[in-house]
Amino acid sequence: MDFLQMNTNEANQRHSRDGQPVRLSALHAGDHGYLEDAGCCEDCDLLSALGMTDQCRFRVCKAGVPCIVQIGGTRIGLSPDVAERIMVVPNE
Repeated sequence: MDFLQMNTNEANQRHSRDGQPVRLSALHAGDHGYLEDAGCCEDCDLLSALGMTDQCRFRVCKAGVPCIVQIGGTRIGLSPDVAERIMVVPNE
């Protein structure tokens, strides 16, 4: 397997559309999904208070630094470390 194929396979796994969780940091602007697991206990209470609760639906407004997600009418900016720990299920 060559380098390009390895990167393509990795990208396909990171951007799974078959109901498998991926890291929030792997999504792109415009992607939608559901929160699967915040995985960042010290931030869970704050994220929950901001509306990012289990199984909430969101849209990625901006990927990168910061990662900005919209939940309902609220936009939340997340650091790269937090976005890397949050597991989501991509949804069309």
